[in-house]
Amino acid sequence: MIERVTPIDLGGGVKGQETVYSPKIGPNDERIRLYMALGDTPNYRIGLTCATCVEDMPQALPLFRGIAGTISLAKPR
Repeated sequence: MIERVTPIDLGGGVKGQETVYSPKIGPNDERIRLYMALGDTPNYRIGLTCATCVEDMPQALPLFRGIAGTISLAKPR
């Protein structure tokens, strides 16, 4: 189940969105939350997926956002 979708800036000026959602399969899936940041450009898609326990998401979210804000791909040579 998707809990939230929010616009986000990834590294290198790439615009995208972040999503927090709960998985539907796996052990203790009701206790897990997933974070996904996804950005699109004309040439590529870049993404980050992280997981933590539901009770730890408030503390983990700033860390996940910080990582997402720095990821980028090198320019082609």
